[in-house]
Order: sequence, then structure tokens, then C-alpha cells
Amino acid sequence: MTRLWIGALLFIAGGAIWLRTRHAPDEAPIGHGVLPPLLPRFGLALAALGAATMSSTRPELSWTVSTICFAAVSIILMVSILVE
Repeated sequence: MTRLWIGALLFIAGGAIWLRTRHAPDEAPIGHGVLPPLLPRFGLALAALGAATMSSTRPELSWTVSTICFAAVSIILMVSILVE
């Protein structure tokens, strides 16, 4: 049950980061500085990690495959952030 809550927290946090930072740099809200361009990808990676954590709580084979796919997406996004 704890993994489900951790996954939900990661998913919501990642979605919030992605929603908050997905605007174009010239459309930044007043009072906000320039945000690094990697933040939207970081939000998506965090949300994918949360989805992987949530899906790992289910025992069926399809959920296991989903866990692997979500984790792979998260790893690819994190590596692309580190390479940049």
C-alpha cells in the first residue's frame, strides 16, 4: 500500500512540474525568472516513475509489462536530461 501512495505522490508531483514549466520562455508569468528547458522533461520523467511505481503494486503480467515500460521511459528521459 505504501508503494501506491509513493507512486501517486511522484505522479502528481511530476504532473505539477510539467504543467507549471511547459510554457514558452517568452510567456513566463510575471515575477518568474527564466526556467531551464529541462524542467518539463524532468516532470514527465518523475510522472513516469510514479506510474511505474503505482503499476508495480499490481500482480498481473500486463501490469508488470507496464511497469517495465514506464520505468524505461523514465530512465530515457533522465538520461536525456543528464546528457544535456
